[in-house]
Amino acid sequence: MNKREYKAEIRCVQDRHDSLKLTFGQAEQVYLFEQERDRHAEEYFSFWEEMDFQMDVFRNILTAEQWTVYEPGWQEHIAFHIQTLIEGDQQALKQIAYCQAILDYYQQDFIPEVKRSGLWSRVRDESSLQPKADYLRAETTLFWQKRKKSILIHHYRHSRQYQPLSLQKALLKHQIHTLLPMVPVENIDEPTNAATRFVSDRLPIWYFKLPAYAKLWEDHLLRMQQLREQHFGKPSDRQGWHVTISTDPEKQQADFLMSLLLMNNQ
Repeated sequence: MNKREYKAEIRCVQDRHDSLKLTFGQAEQVYLFEQERDRHAEEYFSFWEEMDFQMDVFRNILTAEQWTVYEPGWQEHIAFHIQTLIEGDQQALKQIAYCQAILDYYQQDFIPEVKRSGLWSRVRDESSLQPKADYLRAETTLFWQKRKKSILIHHYRHSRQYQPLSLQKALLKHQIHTLLPMVPVENIDEPTNAATRFVSDRLPIWYFKLPAYAKLWEDHLLRMQQLREQHFGKPSDRQGWHVTISTDPEKQQADFLMSLLLMNNQ
């Protein structure tokens, strides 16, 4: 950027903040602030962090008289964001009811039935899966513990106290994942990846050919379908865009057996 282009950029800043009557020097400082704020980086500001940063910078740049002009708009921007968060939070209600229904089903019906059927102990006792299974169980437990901390940090960083329903939904989903955990797929290290492949290749999917376990699995799929339709309607009844996920039955069964293998004593 040459000098003429640079001056044009500064004049644009002055025009955008016309009500503040910025001097060239003030507009230059605002321009540098915007460059710093918008610079691409691995880390980024939350809305609240950006507002705090902006307030600190503008308080140092503006005169007291200019600040009295600037602050109402800054406060209005924050108030609008808060209202958007509050209104958006209501969208979590349907998901909360659905997640709670799944959690109740898992805790009260499905997991107890899996244990009564002997499937859980049978999978856990598979000698061909040890000791990789113990390693994966420990790694997965640690991952979901860290994930809960991450959920809380992300929520309070971005939503503060304005989206309690969204937090409730996120924690319910997390609780479901800890009941029937899966090996995380993101940021997985090579030892965990190797152990996952080792176990996945040896999962006894043939168990589901046994009548008792076949019925258990069919009843589970039916109940999950009923819960989805109860809370969201049948696919043919849904309006607007929606996604229907088709999963390979054997992949579903393998994922379920992996979850049983990773499930802690509860």
